[in-house]
Formats: sequence, structure tokens, C-alpha cells
Amino acid sequence: MHRRMNGIEMPPALTRRALLGSALTTPMLAAPMLAAPAIAADAPVRIGVLVDESGPYHDIGGPGSAEAARMAAEDFGGSVLGRPIEIALMSFSVDRGLTLRLP
Repeated sequence: MHRRMNGIEMPPALTRRALLGSALTTPMLAAPMLAAPAIAADAPVRIGVLVDESGPYHDIGGPGSAEAARMAAEDFGGSVLGRPIEIALMSFSVDRGLTLRLP
């Protein structure tokens, strides 16, 4: 049931039942992550950067974005909690047909 305000349809307000439900469900969803086995201390933290290497956005989202990510990792010290930072680059295509064929 939506209410209207100044002719605009507004979403339903947050109810006490919805708030309590989310407060009870959130810890249950987080529990498996807390119980997961520890990750090896020497495994790198991989940060993915989506860049445009050959499309129309090459100038604003191409090699400069990749270099900025590398520089940010260096500025951060090159590691997180004793694990090295690894920047993984992936080039995207604006061509819908090519993008649909990618695995």
C-alpha cells in the first residue's frame, strides 16, 4: 500500500516488524563469514579494475585508471594486514555482441 504526497507515489514507511526482522537476520547471514577458515597470510589481496583499453572511453577510463589504481596501492604501502596488494585489470567492450561472447 503506497501513500501519495504532492501527487508523487511514496514507498511504504519502514515498519517496526521490518526493522526487527532485518536486525535478527543480519547476524545469521554474517555467521558463516565469521566461521570461515582463515585465509593464508601470503595470499595477495586482489583488487579488480575495469578499464576501457580500446573503446570510446579510453581517454577517461583506460590506462590512466589502471595506473591510478597501482599508485593508490603503492601509497597504501603495497600491503593490507601483511598481505600484498595485487591489481587485476580487465578491459571491457562497449560492443554488446563481443561482451555477450566473453566467458
